[in-house]
Amino acid sequence: MIIDIKQNDKTLFEANFDIVSNKNILGNINIKGKLGSMEGYLNGVYNNIPFSLKYSGNTLIKNKNNRFRPYQVIESNNVVGEIYQSNKKTGIFSGYEYKTLIYNNNIYNQFGIGLGKETKCPIYLNDEQIAEIEKENTVYNDLHNFKLYIKNEEYSFISILFACYMYINACFKPGTKIKESVTRYYSKTTNKELNSKYNPDWIKSIGDEKL
Repeated sequence: MIIDIKQNDKTLFEANFDIVSNKNILGNINIKGKLGSMEGYLNGVYNNIPFSLKYSGNTLIKNKNNRFRPYQVIESNNVVGEIYQSNKKTGIFSGYEYKTLIYNNNIYNQFGIGLGKETKCPIYLNDEQIAEIEKENTVYNDLHNFKLYIKNEEYSFISILFACYMYINACFKPGTKIKESVTRYYSKTTNKELNSKYNPDWIKSIGDEKL
């Protein structure tokens, strides 16, 4: 199962995306921001179900539970979970960041692994990989695209939420307008524990099934 999240425009304080699979538009995403804040408010629709991500914390202070930049997950006007950034120390001077989603009493973790010119982001439920997000490292005109490889339809919404949070967390820049540009990102992960989360053969296990 493969889903593409394609950004189709970016204005000074707003960004819009289509959720696409097998050339069919399954939904859309709108993100709004304001001057002086790096946070955004996200509204979306997927398979006719409305959802939102709403910032719910302090951007400058990590709390005792190691939650950073938390957002409520709202589905059909009901709070159904929370997504946030975490970190883990693997040594005195080493560690890595990852993203956590609590949804319907399940805990999902997403890990970003830089392979140089590529970035792979596997998603786990406990010790089982259920999806992988690939982020394009060459970005034209500040339009960002994500490709989601998903084990089965059950995890499609989970994967979309992580992609949305990836954009808010790293790519959304309210107040910045870029008309014509080419930006190339390079990232190489050296943490052994983090690198172990990436299985280069996992995508082959899901076959060619699409929504």
